Amino acid sequence: MNWYYATGQDRRGPVSDEQFQELVRTGQITPQTLVWNESMTAWQAWGSLQPPAIAAAAPGPLAPIPLAPLPTAPAPSMASPAESFPAMEPGLVYANFWQRAAARIIDQILMALIALPIVVLIAMAIFYQRISSGSLDMENPMVNLVIQFVTLGVFSVVVLPYQTISIGRWGQTMGKRLLGIEVVMPDGSRPSYACALGRSALEFLLLNCTCCLGYLVMLFDNQNRTLQDFACNTRVVRKR
Repeated sequence: MNWYYATGQDRRGPVSDEQFQELVRTGQITPQTLVWNESMTAWQAWGSLQPPAIAAAAPGPLAPIPLAPLPTAPAPSMASPAESFPAMEPGLVYANFWQRAAARIIDQILMALIALPIVVLIAMAIFYQRISSGSLDMENPMVNLVIQFVTLGVFSVVVLPYQTISIGRWGQTMGKRLLGIEVVMPDGSRPSYACALGRSALEFLLLNCTCCLGYLVMLFDNQNRTLQDFACNTRVVRKR
């Protein structure tokens, strides 16, 4: 049987019966810790599921924890755990680094095909205007700076609507669709458009400010979250 447990606002798991017993023995799961397994319909405090003698015991060596099928009806005192935090959807399989990187590369190529022609046209218009006025100086750093700002502006105009609409409407960009992954909230639902916009804007800023280093954060997180996922409380999972 697989177990899940809550630590603050984070959900942990799945863990096996043996791992769960070890977490209880070491005191990482206390009587107040909310837990869930496949036989339950709602999150419940671990102490409410155990005999009083076991629930009140201090952390230390314990006898094997009885893991017989647990009651399916939620305890009255825990009838609405979702009021304190969103329920986590069990069984989510998180997308790995290479899936997310490949999806991002595909999206970058698609957006570049749209944005680059616009950038080229604007750059040609700037050069033509300066040639006509006789003020074109390729060694002037301002010329390169203007082109860079134009490029960044055009990409932001293309990227933000593309990602916001795609994730808010379908939970996927084209790259994620091709890789079979999607963006979800902790309970498995699709992000709102507001959440998708904030996530897309933050991802765009981090991508340009950190040169994709923000994606390396997922290598150290058990749910493979990046900085924009932490900020917007989203997950990227394999589509079911």
